[in-house]
Amino acid sequence: MNSLSLLLKKKNSRRQFRKKVHLHDTSDLKKRLVFLAGVIGFHSLAMVFFEDLNWWQAFWLTMTSASTTGYGDISAATFWGQFSTVVLIYGMGITLLAQIASDYVEIRLSRKEMRIKGRMRWDNMQNHILIINTPQYDSERYLELLVGQICQTSMFLSKY
Repeated sequence: MNSLSLLLKKKNSRRQFRKKVHLHDTSDLKKRLVFLAGVIGFHSLAMVFFEDLNWWQAFWLTMTSASTTGYGDISAATFWGQFSTVVLIYGMGITLLAQIASDYVEIRLSRKEMRIKGRMRWDNMQNHILIINTPQYDSERYLELLVGQICQTSMFLSKY
């Protein structure tokens, strides 16, 4: 292979990698949210079983512990209640919350960057012309000329 085809292949593989990474991020975020909901539910169930709390108190204890607020009004007193809090909330819940927050911010920033650079995917748009960025000066004239050129193309005339 010559160097030009290698360069084009490398550029295309980078583009595909970026798409996969972006899709990977959103699917990871969804998986982590589901896993966090499971951890919260399982810990609440453990608090009901081990600490004899009602469902609301168990959920309250779980959420204040997972968010690291910890008001201290309710706490685990038995060994198994404390053990499940250490393993589920301190070991998994807080870590998951940090990962979810990080993933969410990263996805928002990458979407903003893609929008700024004109690399957003517009799968739900059909039969549209997307104009990104126009000249700072005399933009009306630029757009009039652009629309005139588009209307004169044979592809545009044959469809409409």
